[in-house]
Amino acid sequence: MYVVGGATAGKINFCAALVRAGFAGGAADAAPQARQLGELGVRGLAKLRQLPVLRQLIAKYNIELKDNGGFYLTWIKGQQQFAQAETSKAANDYEAAAKTLDKALNDPQARADVSSAGDCRYTLAWCHYRLDRFEQAAPQFQQAAVALQESSSDAAVQAAWMAFVSYQRLSGTESRFVSTAIETLQAIKRDFPSSEQAKKADYYIAKLQQSAATPEESIRTLSQIKPGEPNYLSARYELCLLYHQQWSKERGDARIAPVAAAEVLRAVDQYLEESKNDADQERKLKCTLLAVDVALNATPPNDQQAAAYLAKTAAVADLLPTSSPSLAEYHYRCWQAARQAGDQAVEQHAMWLARNAAGSIYELPAIVTLARRADEAVDAATASERPARQESAARIYQRLVQLLGDSPEAMTAKKNSLVANSKLAHYEHDLGRYAAAANRLDRILSAYPNEKAYLRRAGLAHFAAGDFAAALPHWRTLLSGLDNDADDWYEAKYYQLECLLQTDKTSAKQVYDQFKLLHPELGPEPWKAKFRELDSALR
Repeated sequence: MYVVGGATAGKINFCAALVRAGFAGGAADAAPQARQLGELGVRGLAKLRQLPVLRQLIAKYNIELKDNGGFYLTWIKGQQQFAQAETSKAANDYEAAAKTLDKALNDPQARADVSSAGDCRYTLAWCHYRLDRFEQAAPQFQQAAVALQESSSDAAVQAAWMAFVSYQRLSGTESRFVSTAIETLQAIKRDFPSSEQAKKADYYIAKLQQSAATPEESIRTLSQIKPGEPNYLSARYELCLLYHQQWSKERGDARIAPVAAAEVLRAVDQYLEESKNDADQERKLKCTLLAVDVALNATPPNDQQAAAYLAKTAAVADLLPTSSPSLAEYHYRCWQAARQAGDQAVEQHAMWLARNAAGSIYELPAIVTLARRADEAVDAATASERPARQESAARIYQRLVQLLGDSPEAMTAKKNSLVANSKLAHYEHDLGRYAAAANRLDRILSAYPNEKAYLRRAGLAHFAAGDFAAALPHWRTLLSGLDNDADDWYEAKYYQLECLLQTDKTSAKQVYDQFKLLHPELGPEPWKAKFRELDSALR
């Protein structure tokens, strides 16, 4: 809360003596005349804002704080309930305190002591604020600020500031409160011009105006905040964001975009120069990334300029934790710059993003990069290296499939999803995980049911997994669409017969006899030899 000056030791001691005289024998047994003296002391300590002293005396002499005890005793009871609520943080405790304080303010004595009533109202406003009832808290804070101006300008300005904070919270969901919040700030500038809160007002006015005004108006307001003012650096940072916002809207216009880009870079350079001693590393990094974005998306892209900004902020990035949202963007921008420049560092930044930016918009491009590198590593592997590299590639493609999806809708809508699923099936098959490969290929076929290559791969995978019943329909479908006497037709026929041999030997013999009747030469090698082996098995 706050401390109010003006109370002398003599006044405090006199009022405390009145309380002791009235209630020394016990508050419950106090005679009416003595009670009047004691209550006079209570009112005096309350007016002097000596609430800690008063609470001690109330506890010492068991002074009962009744709901009908008048403004002062009811107020003190509400203060005690609020203190309890601040400890428990329980909504019921704040509700109880608010009810008591509201009752105190409705007592006739409250109208006679404007300053004490202002103090009571300030606590009531806090009860509403803690309960997220900002629309009720704000006017209570405002009324308290007016009432407290005579006794304590510090208390009054704090109440006025809390009125602004309440309206600001409301403005986040209801735009009608934006103008009220701005008016509250302007009142603080007018009524408390030398306060710290007044020095912050222009910055927050500009922030509020961004939601209700054009970027140009906000830029004009923020530009008026001078060096040395408390929110000067924050204003310079906000200007960087606003100029970047304008550039984002105008980047498609070849005539205007270069001018807007230059404004962003100028604002960023000024902010970085003036924030050298600022401890907010996150903000420095974020601001630099605005310039990198502009450089990378220029026409043509200015790779050297982007690299210069990234190098300038590398030391700042090293100071931030991996959980920093700006750090993930930093590595993404480094990845972009390295990719455009053909730099090998692209893989280093992709690996950082894969480890630390899961779930962000930067994860997918990083995993795509790592998948391509994994394919290259498998292609370049020796026989002994190949299994480990295939295993690594399969893990990366598994993650890529999770990002891109494996539903029929995903694979028909996004070519990358189809490619990722196909690649994963390829590595699963090569690693001997035939059932997994077959299952994935069946999912692809649910999107592309007549695609010859996937039918063949699914047939082979099911066959290798020993699931001949599942393999058979794929080979039959292939046979119906292939040219007789073509090499791939003989392959499909062979696997059809092998599957039948394992599932229905009688049907296999009938189909084979028909095949042999029409193709007595048994086709070209290597199928001729395979059919002869099959013939032996059938006999």
